[in-house]
Amino acid sequence: FDHLTTYHGACSYLEKITDLCHERQIPVIIEKTH
Repeated sequence: FDHLTTYHGACSYLEKITDLCHERQIPVIIEKTH
């Protein structure tokens, strides 16, 4: 997936997803513009 969002813009597992990506050297961009 390339993004994960809810109606309120919340991502419950953001830290876990970020950690998994970093372990695999996958860049992570977190954007919050609301």
